[in-house]
Amino acid sequence: MPVSVVVGGQFGSEGKGKVALEIARRSSEPVVAVRVGGPNSGHTAYGRGGGKHVLRQLPAACIDRDTDVVLPAGSYIDVDVSMSEIDRLDFPRDRIRRSSISKVIDRAESASSSADRAERSATDAKDQAFRARDEASRMRFHITLEGIIAGVVLFITIATFIYTVYSSLTSRIDDLQNRLSCIESASTDKELKSLPSVTRELEKEIETLNPKFPGRDKVRLID
Repeated sequence: MPVSVVVGGQFGSEGKGKVALEIARRSSEPVVAVRVGGPNSGHTAYGRGGGKHVLRQLPAACIDRDTDVVLPAGSYIDVDVSMSEIDRLDFPRDRIRRSSISKVIDRAESASSSADRAERSATDAKDQAFRARDEASRMRFHITLEGIIAGVVLFITIATFIYTVYSSLTSRIDDLQNRLSCIESASTDKELKSLPSVTRELEKEIETLNPKFPGRDKVRLID
């Protein structure tokens, strides 16, 4: 007995139903149409009188009602859809065979499953939102902590620099004041003349400082 298999090579709407019906009409032998799968968007075929039929469960090759129909293992049968199409075609029920291990779609169970899937999806979405929020909070914390650490390091660096400069400046000023005190304590010009190197160094030091440095006018420079 020859077997014809109609397979769609794209994503649907290739005309499989019309091809299957044409094969059945051209056959000189009894035809058995096998429909695998579950309800789809609809296979379209036209009766001999030109009437249009869109079948979601039954095979399109059966619309002339002279074909046996087999719903094999691996089929998902929607009882409401199947009975509606059988009544619409007035198809003989005794020419339909269903595998005992095919699956029957229970609308109540299907609705419950859909509700469960929707609830799981909502729960997953909430979990993802919470995870995203926690991740954002952790990132903000890290950024804030890094900013604080960077600020502390910068503050310490600047404070250290200022202290170093201040200490150096204070040391120079103290040294200069000590030299001034030494000069002021000299009672005679003779004693001052014994300090030429000191006065020359003081002159250089004073010139590098503020012209208004306290005590500048008290220094007697020795030629």
